[in-house]
Amino acid sequence: MKITKRQLRRIIREAALAEARDPATAAIPALAKELGLDKVKTTADFGTSPGGLWLVGAAEGGGTAADGMPLADYYAGDRGPYTFGVHKDLEDLLARFGLYPSWYDAGTLLAWRM
Repeated sequence: MKITKRQLRRIIREAALAEARDPATAAIPALAKELGLDKVKTTADFGTSPGGLWLVGAAEGGGTAADGMPLADYYAGDRGPYTFGVHKDLEDLLARFGLYPSWYDAGTLLAWRM
């Protein structure tokens, strides 16, 4: 199958518009501004299904909550301000954008649409 330049431009434009409307990508500036997570990428960049966020550095201390605690700590469990290792500040911000956190492994935190 052959694709013309015009068709390719249309495909790229539609993909860019779809990404701009994606609620997951709308959360990226807020994560950087409010919580200091400036390396957030999409789950497609991580190599999984598109439609979510890859919270790069959240599990390695790349951002702290207002109380000075790390935003994510897989081993914290439900102690203190954490629910399943995710700080309440991060969980609340993600919920504002219709997202929920989900651990991929002990060092990788993703966020998906509810």
